[in-house]
Amino acid sequence: MQVKQRGRWKIGAMAALMVALLALAGCASVDKGAARKNIGSAESAIAQADTNQANRYAPLELKVAQEKLAQANIAFANEEYKKAEYLSEESLVNAQLASAKSETARTQTMVQALRESISSLRQEIEHNDSMR
Repeated sequence: MQVKQRGRWKIGAMAALMVALLALAGCASVDKGAARKNIGSAESAIAQADTNQANRYAPLELKVAQEKLAQANIAFANEEYKKAEYLSEESLVNAQLASAKSETARTQTMVQALRESISSLRQEIEHNDSMR
């Protein structure tokens, strides 16, 4: 009878071990998926920053974003999915910052051009008024 109980215990322990291993494998695939998604988001954000001329207006932030993305890709290739996820999130934030700085700088340039145009028009109006 003891032999049967030991056998059942071993089978139960093996089944519990298999369930635990399957659960861990499931967690690893979730991490992999999240890391891949974040890397894709960071790539898109960097492309958007390029479109917004971040290389001109926010080169440091863009460079940091690109470097973090490269590190995330290396971590992903090494199956370090949590690290890849973290690095790609950092890349995303830096790329978004680069885009925001670029948009701000471009807007400030346009505002300055409008101010100069308004000033020029005012001078022209004042000159025309003084001629009358």
